[in-house]
Amino acid sequence: MEITKMIRAVAEKQAPLAVISDYFSNKNKEDHFFEIKDLIEKALKRSPLEPLEIEALLYALSCNRYLDNRYTHLLCKLLEKPDILPYNLEFVVELLQYIKDGKSAKCISNAIALYPPSDTHSIPTKCMWALRDIGTAAAVQYLKELALSENEKIAILANQQLQYVK
Repeated sequence: MEITKMIRAVAEKQAPLAVISDYFSNKNKEDHFFEIKDLIEKALKRSPLEPLEIEALLYALSCNRYLDNRYTHLLCKLLEKPDILPYNLEFVVELLQYIKDGKSAKCISNAIALYPPSDTHSIPTKCMWALRDIGTAAAVQYLKELALSENEKIAILANQQLQYVK
């Protein structure tokens, strides 16, 4: 079964997420960049986004293991979509943190304004961890600006992360 059909099957609850990891365990993962990229772009054009489809696509990204800066732009677009479930948004931030592309620092910083601290998700915390790990001058500058936030929780989190910047 090709990846497109698998994503659709998972999104329609006809297959478990495990079929995706099984698929990638026996394939040349580099070959799937364009296929996954196209699927994410198509998903982004639909409104509202389908939560299970997004989850399956993010899972495919993580199974693919060829995460690099080619995905930065798409992940930043996903991060700007408020109709994505919070745990999927957290996963998007984790993927950006793993990639460590300085070009993602602005969208990660913007996400903190889009998704303020909450008792139900940890998006701002994960965003600040990502900025710390990216560590470029721009990422550190965003943390410094966040440390001056009027929102006390944001300011505390940013100051904590600035202590760990190398």
